Amino acid sequence: MKHPDRAEHLTPTEIEQLCARLENRQLVESDYPVLLKLVRLVVAFQIEVESKNVSIARLRRLMFGPRSEKRGVGTVSKTPAAATQTPSDGGESTESQAEPAAGSNVVPFKKKRQPGQGRLGAAAYTGAKLVHCEHPELQPGDRCPDPLCRGHVFDTKTPQRFLRLTGHPPIDATHYQLQTLRCSACLERFPAPLPVGVKPEKYDSSADVVMALLKYGGSLPFYRLERLQRSMGVPLPASNQYARCRGLAVDLLPVFEELRLQAAKGEIWFGDDTSLRLLGALSKEQTPADPKRKGRFTTGLLARAGGHEIALYISGGLHAGENLAALAALRPAGLPPPIVMADPEAKNWASEFDRMVSKCLTHGRRQFVDISRSFPTDCQRVIHDLGKVYGVEAETKEMNPAARLAHHQTHSQPVMENLKSWIEAKLASGTVEPNGGLGQAMAYFLRHYEGMTLFLREPQAPLDNNACEQILRRVVLHRKNSLFFKTAGGAKTGDVLCSLIETCARNQVNAYHYLVTLSSHTRAMRACPSAWLPWNYLEQLTSQAA
Repeated sequence: MKHPDRAEHLTPTEIEQLCARLENRQLVESDYPVLLKLVRLVVAFQIEVESKNVSIARLRRLMFGPRSEKRGVGTVSKTPAAATQTPSDGGESTESQAEPAAGSNVVPFKKKRQPGQGRLGAAAYTGAKLVHCEHPELQPGDRCPDPLCRGHVFDTKTPQRFLRLTGHPPIDATHYQLQTLRCSACLERFPAPLPVGVKPEKYDSSADVVMALLKYGGSLPFYRLERLQRSMGVPLPASNQYARCRGLAVDLLPVFEELRLQAAKGEIWFGDDTSLRLLGALSKEQTPADPKRKGRFTTGLLARAGGHEIALYISGGLHAGENLAALAALRPAGLPPPIVMADPEAKNWASEFDRMVSKCLTHGRRQFVDISRSFPTDCQRVIHDLGKVYGVEAETKEMNPAARLAHHQTHSQPVMENLKSWIEAKLASGTVEPNGGLGQAMAYFLRHYEGMTLFLREPQAPLDNNACEQILRRVVLHRKNSLFFKTAGGAKTGDVLCSLIETCARNQVNAYHYLVTLSSHTRAMRACPSAWLPWNYLEQLTSQAA
């Protein structure tokens, strides 16, 4: 049945008046279309309920219509208050027909761009093997093959591109059958040698890297890969997978430690925690001093150092603040104190060391978002003002740190100071209950105001801790799919491999090529780990090839 148009929105008074006219048989001409829509709505509602597969969302759309309607050209107000107004002449007010007044706080409505169909240009396939194809019959300077043309062909220097994607099992296998000869007298066996370039090892380094990428980069549990490989005729037990990944992590441990040293030199540190499920006992270095603390955490640390981003994961019983203090202990003397960004929770600031405190502005905003339904007017004022600050931040993407600071001081500082004064006046006036939801959100904002506005005083200070939240998604998804680590050694393996994979992702480096290169040059990498970091390993590889 075709869904009927939704019934007109009637107030309780209008409904009572309609019922009274219906009882007295005094309906007017305008009542019949409304009654017809109501009858159709009831019939459609009954059919949907009897079908037994209707959802609440479907019934809501049926009764009240879609949540939003597509519009061509209109306006969207940025103000917290609704933009609906009743015209003085009694006519209908159509928001899409209204023109924004000069200086008003409205922007033209733009139709949302339709999403693509998954098509990507050839330049996006940076890992594709490049094959250059020459024309088999023509060379630059030859006559045009068209008999009616007297021109000559030339190289356009812009080749036509064709991409071909092929598939194969994640871990493939090649079975070599070596002819074996035996002496009839001494019974000595003489097997044929392996083909040139084939190493006499069962697992190639590329297989170990693919296992690590699927497990710690793609969050595919070992047992699922085991089941997938078995279905493709290449069995790969889960226990073997872990053994190979652990061996790879041990080989790459020098680079992980070098990344920690490089992160200790960084200008900005981000830190945050997420819960960890660990069945075994903690390692000694990750056991808290207080024996009463039983929690398990994975700390995500992100450092910006010398134009690069370094992601580190540390699992155990220590909070982010304690792990940041351990990183500060590795910082060389003479460097200025780093900017440390974290949310205002006490666990992130438990340890003391020389630093510039920068607290997450998003967490301050979240206090008002969570209670916006209960206090819509006041909360929308805060959310709207903070939105202006983030708009200013978006304008500084191409600016250097000094220009960014000046831009924020010009445009964001008045907004933040006015917002602070308004909150202080609200609390002083006694109109806000200090122990209520709004009072606590305002007190939270004022308590951490200095840390949340460091970006108005320091050139490189970030606004929020969203970058650290992003790197924690990797371990959160891994925890969701794999549930837990069995031992502290397993957690350490995950920390090393996740750190290298995420650091490659943050610096737009091909993690597969990088890890395969490291595992193929372990001796040189252990001799000088600083020369085999994601942003400089290609230079070392080129120098060795030369």
